[in-house]
Amino acid sequence: TTGGGYRTDGVDVVATLDDALVRITPGGIDTVTLGTANLADWDVRDGWTAYARRTNGSLASEVWLVSPAGVQTNVSALFDSAVLRALGPGGQVVFQASGRLWLYTPGGTAVDIASDSGRPVWRNGELYILLANSVFRVIR
Repeated sequence: TTGGGYRTDGVDVVATLDDALVRITPGGIDTVTLGTANLADWDVRDGWTAYARRTNGSLASEVWLVSPAGVQTNVSALFDSAVLRALGPGGQVVFQASGRLWLYTPGGTAVDIASDSGRPVWRNGELYILLANSVFRVIR
C-alpha cells in the first residue's frame, strides 16, 4: 500500500481530494481525515479503511482504522510511532511498531505476531509473513 491517488475494494473508493482523504461509497462521500500533507499511507478493503497519519508535524505516525459505519479507531495508540503494513479482511490491520509487526482485529487489541523484518500478505483470508525465501502462516 502506498499513499497518493485512489484505492478501491470494488465497491468503495478512497482517494485524496482537496487536501483530504475521502471515502466514496454507494451512500455518499465522507471525509476520513483532513490534511493529506500528514498522510503517510492508506488502503481500503471490505468497506474498511486504514491510514497512517503523521502526528503534530513530526515524523512519528499513528495507524487508524475506519469501519464501514465510519467509526474511527487508533489501532496503534500504545506506541510512539507506527507504520501501516497491510489491511486484511474484516478490518484486520498489520502495523509495524517498536521493531515488531502487530495484528489488530476490530473489537480486540493489537497482538505481537513477528519481527518487522518480514512482509505481511493476505491470501484467501489467511495472514502470511514473507521473509527471504520462507513463508510463515500466522495462526491466531
